[in-house]
This record gives sequence, structure tokens and C-alpha cells, in this order.
Amino acid sequence: MNTRMYTLFILMVSSLLVCAKLNVKEEYLTYQGIATDLKSNKFYYLEEHMETIDHHVLKQTVIQYKDSAGAVIARKVINYSGNKVTPVFEQNDYRDGYTEGVSFAGNKLVLKFRKNKKETLKTKSIDMPANLVVDGGFNYYIKGNWAELTAGKTKVFNFAVPSQLDYFSFRLYKDSQQNDEIVFKMEPDNYLLRKLVDPIRVTYNVSTKRIIKYEGLSNINDKKGKSYLVKIMYPKVGP
Repeated sequence: MNTRMYTLFILMVSSLLVCAKLNVKEEYLTYQGIATDLKSNKFYYLEEHMETIDHHVLKQTVIQYKDSAGAVIARKVINYSGNKVTPVFEQNDYRDGYTEGVSFAGNKLVLKFRKNKKETLKTKSIDMPANLVVDGGFNYYIKGNWAELTAGKTKVFNFAVPSQLDYFSFRLYKDSQQNDEIVFKMEPDNYLLRKLVDPIRVTYNVSTKRIIKYEGLSNINDKKGKSYLVKIMYPKVGP
């Protein structure tokens, strides 16, 4: 093969590789979660998740919340394009206008919150704390610290709480394990707050490292504007 033919061959292969990269389509993973009362098992709502995956990397999750009649009552969009532990997100409840979200501006954490349509949207920009976790990033914080947590180590982190326009310190540790299921418990790091705030328990499948059950406060409110206390089951696959 002469020099000219070799050069043309290299250019052709390079062009094909570029085209192949451009033609790679996004993948989508969909699954459901069923939310019921933590004690009575009364049905509250259905979660419909759609994950957008690009080159095997999670970019975004859209969650639609539906009532027993199948009507969409709320929607949340979580953007993981930056740090998966500190994603940008926004949630809107179509029933009463409840809105909350987190974004970033440089080294500032920007929180926004509105309890209902009657109130104005409040925003607050604060210095971003160390070891911050945001919303669905909690799942990836667990996965990123899997070895230490499964070995019994307690992790402490700051969790963004838009409804308070602030963040609070929480601790996380392994609560129990049976066969291929492991339960992690999240609770306030402050002793007094632990007496006031219900803990969260998240059960994972050890093999897949995906959630199969969530127990604790919901991000969906009842008619009085109070968070449901729920059990969410993911029958096929979870976050």
C-alpha cells in the first residue's frame, strides 16, 4: 500500500469512527415504584421513572407521580450531567403548586421552594458545604461508599433541604443484612433532631446495587400539605 492509499485509508476509518460516535443513540430505562402507607399499606401513588443513559452514563431521570386514577399529580426532573451525588433537580406538584429544587452558581448552592400556589417562590443562595448530597444523589452516595458502608462504617454528610432553604447533617449506616438484601438507615446526625425526624431505610439488592424498597418520608404531600410516610416497592428494577 503506497503512502497516498494509506492516508486515504486512515481518513476513511477515522470518518467511520466519527460517524459511529455521532450515531450512538441514547438509551432509556423505565421502571415503576408503588408507594403505600408505611403501616396500613394503603395505596398513595405510583412512580414512573425514565432514566436517560448516554454512553452507559446516567444523564437524567424524569419521575412522574400518578394517583389511583392514573392522573399525573407531580413531576420531578433530576439532571445528573454534573456530579451524580449533587444533581440539579426540580419538582412540581400539579395539585397545589408545591415546588422545590436545587441548582448551582459557581461555588454557591441555590435552593428554591414554594409551599403552594398562594405563596411566592422563595430562593436562597448559600456557600456550598463540604460532603454535600442532593436529592436522588443520595442513591449514588451510597453506591460510591458501598465498600465502607457494607463493612459497617458510619458516614456523615450534608443533605440539601429546599423546603428549609438550607442543608442539614445526616448520618448513614448499615442497619441490617439478610442474604442478598441489605438495609441502610439515614437519620439526622444531631441527637435532638433524631427524636423529631423519622429515619429513612433503603433496602438494596446486593448483586445489582439497586433499590428494591424505600421506607420513610415521601417527597409527595397529602391534601393538607404534609409529607406522606411511605413504603415504596420497586417490583422489577429500582433506582
